[in-house]
Amino acid sequence: MLSNTQQTKAVRALVALPQNQVLAVERIQPADVPLVRDDAEQALALAKASPEVRRAVGDTLDRFAILAPGSEERAPYAVQMLPVVGTGRNDPCRAERCVDLIFRTENGYLPLRAHVDLTQRTVAVHGGGRRR
Repeated sequence: MLSNTQQTKAVRALVALPQNQVLAVERIQPADVPLVRDDAEQALALAKASPEVRRAVGDTLDRFAILAPGSEERAPYAVQMLPVVGTGRNDPCRAERCVDLIFRTENGYLPLRAHVDLTQRTVAVHGGGRRR
């Protein structure tokens, strides 16, 4: 799959590897491109650069790191990425690549999430204030 986030376009290509031949190309919605670790790292970088997220999470924001899905790792400051798929006609996440980041500390999850639109490169905080 290939995507161009600046133009909100993506395609899926079927390739015969032994012959190095493209068998089919099909246009898909950017929201249908699978999320990978690089997307999580990009979302976290956008969140860390957001003054709104920094205010909500506090001084520990820079300590947070991505936790792999299904990981049993017990990191003191972990971030998990949840894909968001919009359903409403006017919901940007219906066509764009969106995720929510949730933050876990040694004391549990913070009562907020950072909603990141990877296509538009925007971040919004949803939920309550910082937990101490």
